[in-house]
Amino acid sequence: MFAGCAYRQRTGACTCENPPIGCVRDAPPPRRPAGLSFPSDITSYADLRAASSVSQLPARPMPPPREVVQRGPQPLPLSAGHLPALGLHVNTASDTGLSRGVAGVLCYVEDGNLAETYADQELACVVNSASDLTKLRRAPTAVLLRCVYTMTWEAEWTALQLAISPPLLAGLTLPNVAFAADALRRLAATGAQRPALVAVPLCPTSPASYRALVGLCRRTGVRLVALHPLGDSALRAHPAVVAAGAQRPGGVAEALIAWSVGKGAIPIVHGDDVQSVVAALMEKGYVMDLESGDRAALDSLAS
Repeated sequence: MFAGCAYRQRTGACTCENPPIGCVRDAPPPRRPAGLSFPSDITSYADLRAASSVSQLPARPMPPPREVVQRGPQPLPLSAGHLPALGLHVNTASDTGLSRGVAGVLCYVEDGNLAETYADQELACVVNSASDLTKLRRAPTAVLLRCVYTMTWEAEWTALQLAISPPLLAGLTLPNVAFAADALRRLAATGAQRPALVAVPLCPTSPASYRALVGLCRRTGVRLVALHPLGDSALRAHPAVVAAGAQRPGGVAEALIAWSVGKGAIPIVHGDDVQSVVAALMEKGYVMDLESGDRAALDSLAS
């Protein structure tokens, strides 16, 4: 018997394209389509479809379901950094007694003549221009420039930066979340000093674009101030809001405050009707976060 080439003598197989006389080339193994991986007894798509139609393929076992332990609501502290995490909007002389009854809150004042009334409180004063700083009768904790569409607020912001010095914080008060997000991006694009605070109307029924503003403030280290966090009467009567506040001592107001604090914002609430709620929360030093279902229900109210 012909021994064949050295390769055949060594391996017992032959792959020569033109084997010598007397050396019989081995038959090639059946080829499968390149790049495909069929089961051992399947060699084509036709066989695979036929096997699938009669359920001949072995069933792949399903992995056991994972048990996810729901995390309960966590306490959200009402003090963070240089500022309290909860504030009161006090804009008239009749409100002076309101803030004095609640220790440690941030008093948001739009009338600079009232600044001296809050000697024992953290104070955030709103001004219309850098020249208004001279009208303040008390050095506030923060000063916020009121920005509107018609004013050249960027020039006023630069002037305000030059007129203040640390530890005074400077910020912007803006009419809506879209304007606020655009203002922060414009300042970043020009390389101007970014504000320490941005105050904007914010509640669960705000435009859905507020989520982008919240994320932008977190990434850039800007503290968000939520004006009118309790919304209007329609929001406070909404079933999702009522359900969120049903098991809370402070009811709906406490639930909406927890919503804002959970977003990383400082809610600035109005009026005598929530004074007792704010006082109780500040005495505890925290507000309990919302249940995940309640927060999702409130988040879904965004317009």
